[in-house]
Amino acid sequence: MKHFLRKISLFATAAMMTVASYAQSFEYEGLNYILDHENETASVTYQGTDPEKNNYKGEIEIPVRFKYEGKYYYVTSIGEKAFYGCDSIV
Repeated sequence: MKHFLRKISLFATAAMMTVASYAQSFEYEGLNYILDHENETASVTYQGTDPEKNNYKGEIEIPVRFKYEGKYYYVTSIGEKAFYGCDSIV
């Protein structure tokens, strides 16, 4: 049983690493995104590593798509807590 659980744990770790390899954080024109290279999509996310420290201010314009490293990425979602605590957004 212990050997079986170790295999499952290794499989789960490998699966998470594979998913992580397709996602990348990226800043474009003042907004942060998570890029999905496989699907060529992007999701707006919070700034930095802590959504409670967001500092988005002013007028926010989310593009339909943008170009990064020669590829176009379509913005398909706004992530959870992307604008958490941002009281100065117009």
